[in-house]
Amino acid sequence: MFRCATWSFFFLAATLSVFVINGGASAQSVKNKSVSSQKEAVITAAEKGKLEAYLKKTLSSELSVRTRANTKGSLEVYKGEEFVGVIFADVEDGEKSFMFSVAILKEDL
Repeated sequence: MFRCATWSFFFLAATLSVFVINGGASAQSVKNKSVSSQKEAVITAAEKGKLEAYLKKTLSSELSVRTRANTKGSLEVYKGEEFVGVIFADVEDGEKSFMFSVAILKEDL
């Protein structure tokens, strides 16, 4: 979990750097650019298979990846029938990356 928190901090720092580099750009225009790039990211069936294989190999063979209704830029991750998290796709500077987000509720601990 610490590794994910570190990566999230790095992503936040990278996002802030974009705002500083853009200088006079307003926060709203930077936010709109970020949102529009997220809309462009689509996860293909081949990528879905590769992501599922990667998660099974690195985390647990019990994990499965399912498509989400009404969106093509993210997938849901399950362990059996229990929802675990969401994988988001992002395209920046022509390169696609994926972020696996897991929420842990206090009552689950």
